[in-house]
Amino acid sequence: MVSLAQAAKQGAKLALLPEYFCLMSGNDRDKLGIMEPDAGEWPMQAEAEVPLQCFLSDAAHRYGMTVLGGRCRCVRRRSTRCATACWVYGPTGDGWRAMTRSTCSASAGRRVV
Repeated sequence: MVSLAQAAKQGAKLALLPEYFCLMSGNDRDKLGIMEPDAGEWPMQAEAEVPLQCFLSDAAHRYGMTVLGGRCRCVRRRSTRCATACWVYGPTGDGWRAMTRSTCSASAGRRVV
């Protein structure tokens, strides 16, 4: 495995991180425990409230590359449900996201079919 710093030193312009790159657990409750608001939907999030998104933005800017953070769950602003997001940050630290439909109840932590 190569770190983002090592990849940048080797000239990488794009880093793809795996699904739930920030958590090594197969437990859905653990995944809900790290869920954070989508910074693109909520006004002015404090860094402590969106640490994953801040990490990705900072890493992309620090290493001058595009960083795609594998899918994670996040809370939607106008819903009590969570969604799956894939956050992408460019070399300037600006971010974009791809969202899927709501997949679970954010309060109950159960998957909805």
